[in-house]
Amino acid sequence: MKYQPYIFLFLIAASITMSINSCSRVFEPNALEDGAVTSPPILRGERGSQTVVLFWNWLELEFLDLNQNYASPDKFQILTSDTDPNDWEILDEVNTDQSVYTIEGLENGKIYYFAIRAISQSGQSSLSNKIMIMPDELEEIEPVFSTHEINRSWGSWSPNGQSITYESMIPPGSLSSYDTTPGIYTYNLFTGEEKLIAEGSKPDWSPDGSRIAFHRENNQLSSPSASKITQLFSYDLDNSFLVSLNSPMGFNHQVSWSNDGKKLLFLSDANSSNAYQIHQLSVEPGTFANVVYSSSITYRGQQNPDVISLRTPIWGLDDQSIIFSEFTENYQATQRQLYTFSLNSNTSQPLFTSSWNDESPAYSPNGEYLAFISNRSGDKAIWLYHIPTATYRQVTGFSHITPNSAQIREKLAWSPMGNKILFTAPFENTNHLTLFTVTVF
Repeated sequence: MKYQPYIFLFLIAASITMSINSCSRVFEPNALEDGAVTSPPILRGERGSQTVVLFWNWLELEFLDLNQNYASPDKFQILTSDTDPNDWEILDEVNTDQSVYTIEGLENGKIYYFAIRAISQSGQSSLSNKIMIMPDELEEIEPVFSTHEINRSWGSWSPNGQSITYESMIPPGSLSSYDTTPGIYTYNLFTGEEKLIAEGSKPDWSPDGSRIAFHRENNQLSSPSASKITQLFSYDLDNSFLVSLNSPMGFNHQVSWSNDGKKLLFLSDANSSNAYQIHQLSVEPGTFANVVYSSSITYRGQQNPDVISLRTPIWGLDDQSIIFSEFTENYQATQRQLYTFSLNSNTSQPLFTSSWNDESPAYSPNGEYLAFISNRSGDKAIWLYHIPTATYRQVTGFSHITPNSAQIREKLAWSPMGNKILFTAPFENTNHLTLFTVTVF
C-alpha cells in the first residue's frame, strides 16, 4: 500500500522493554529498490537510571519530496552501539504500531548510540538521525521563580552567588510605556527581591560583580543588514549609574565579559550586510571596538537566532582565545559546531568534532569543564565536556521530569561554586520562558 505524499502518518505509541544484551546481529545495509521509497524515522531519546526510552515519528511532512512515491513501512529496525556511532548492531525489529521502545539494564554513566530505520517491501529507509545518550540518576532541576506568567531568559550569575541578572518584559508604567520593552532585572536568590535596573536585553555580570553589560535597541536607525541598531551599555551597580559604550553602528548583542573584566566580546553586523562578526571592546572610556573574528558563513532573515551564523561567543580561560558556535557550512545547513579561535595566531579550529548541533559554551569556574547545549539525544539538552580527559557527560534530557527540557536554549551560566548551571526553558507545557538551575555536582 502506498501513501500519497501529503498524508501525515500518526503512529500509535506502544512500549517494549528488553535488555540491550540481546543484541546479536551485525547491521548490514540493503540497497533501496527502484520505485517507492520509505522515509527515515525521526528519533529522540530520554534517559533514566539504567534506562533509555526511544521515541520516533515516521513520514514527517517537512522531509517529503512531493514528486516521490512513498511506501508504508512493514516494521522498524532498532540499531545500537556502545562504542562507535557507525558500527551498528540490530537490537530489535518492531511492528509499525509501535513508536516507543524502552531499553533497561544499561550501565549508568556510559554513552550509548541508537538509530532506527523503516523497512518495507520496497526496501529500507536510510538511517534516522543518530542519537547519543547517557543513562544515569537524574540531576536535580529546580525553577528559580515560583511564578511563570512572564518570560524570563538569558540568566547570568553574580560572582558572590547571591543574585542573578536576566532579561524580562518590563511591566507597564515602569521605564517604558510599551508592555513589550525588554528590561534587565536582578533577583536576590536569598531575599527574593526582584529589581528592574534598565531597559535592555541579554545581560552579563562582570567578574568583579560591580557591573552588568547588555544591549538596547535604537528604533530610529538601521544597520547594514537592515536590522535595528543596538547600543552596548554597562550598568554600575554600586552607583546606580548607566554608561553608554562606544558601540559600532550595527545590531550588537550577546555580550560577554573577559575573565579580567577589562573587555567585552559581542556579535555585530556593523561591517557586513549578510554575516555577523565577533568584536571586542575595552570598557575603558574613549576606546572603540575592533573585529576579532569574521564569519564566512552568511545568514538569512534578520535577527533570527536559528539562522544567524555565529552564536554565543565567550572568552577562553586565558583571555587569549574565544569560543563560539558557528554553522559548519552555509546557512542551508542546520548543524552548528563549537570552535576556538586564537587571538595571537588568528587561527580557528573545532573545539571537538561532532555530527550534532553544539552551541552555547560555558566554562566551569575551575576551568575543567565546558558546558554546552546539544541535540545529541535528539532533543536539546545540557552536556558537559571534561577537558582533561576529553570525555562527555549528559546533564539533562528527560522531558517529563525536566519542565519542557527539549526546549533548553540560549545562555548557560555556572554558579560561582561550580555545582549548578543556570539555563532558560519554557515552563511545563506553556510558551513562557523561565530560568532553571540544574545541580551537576
